Amino acid sequence: MIDNYLTQLLLKHKRIVIYFVSVLIVICEFIFRFDNSFAPIIIACYRLILFPFFIFILLTCFDVRLNFKVYIIIASTLVSFVYFGFSKQSYGNSLFKQSYYLVTATVTKVAITSGTRFGTHIYIDYDYNWLYSCKKRESHRDVSGEVKKDNIKVGSKIFIQKHENGWGGRYKYNISKEEAYYYQYPVLFIKGVEFGNDYYYYAKLQPIISLNNFGLRRVSKSIENSDTILYYKNLNSTIDSVAHRLADSLQTQANRNKVGDEYGFLFHEGIYSKEQVFEEIPQAKEYYLKYYKDDNQAP
Repeated sequence: MIDNYLTQLLLKHKRIVIYFVSVLIVICEFIFRFDNSFAPIIIACYRLILFPFFIFILLTCFDVRLNFKVYIIIASTLVSFVYFGFSKQSYGNSLFKQSYYLVTATVTKVAITSGTRFGTHIYIDYDYNWLYSCKKRESHRDVSGEVKKDNIKVGSKIFIQKHENGWGGRYKYNISKEEAYYYQYPVLFIKGVEFGNDYYYYAKLQPIISLNNFGLRRVSKSIENSDTILYYKNLNSTIDSVAHRLADSLQTQANRNKVGDEYGFLFHEGIYSKEQVFEEIPQAKEYYLKYYKDDNQAP
């Protein structure tokens, strides 16, 4: 009797039920496939209980016979488990768990619009350093009220959290001067663990993270056709084992002077002398002694 009543109720609102349940399935699949923070027991409960229940409702709306319902539900549940098992690894880091950068931005313009049917909107223009481009300018519309509450103004520093491929963004206001300095260039986080960047200032702040993840790029001179050419090679061959010719923009007399008769070091923004690096980053000297293979070339 209950089964007949439920069937009649579902058939009465067939279109609405199909639409609503289909949307629920899409939302659940999206969440479970892209966010791997859920415990396995939660995923298992969804696959064994909730997903078959959704399929049952859809089949009932299409007036499928009971024995066919059972076969279809069992088959779809098995396929769901198998597909999820194969795809979970590839999807796990692609959206919610994707690697991201934190970087400081400087507000260049603030505009407030009110009286619209959507309420008050606050628009912010800001500049920030991004990877290998000097400056990146963007706008952000904030409707949360946080900007207004914090009384943000031109020149204010804010945080931007952006995914590695540039997708999406989260914002934080009223950051300290120390935070603004620390994240003046994008700092990479992989699955929530700080990976850092290859700038010199960061190596001074976080020498262990910098050396472990980026190594130390030794710059030396080479004579080619009576010209002095600068090359660099990472001391840690597991990071990069190939010697590279420096870009033409770095082949300057000033940089050759920094290298001197021995060597210097390359960071993201340029070349530093070994004396400066070893004095300001003592861990770099230890790293050099550990990884440099030529015993005749002591620091």
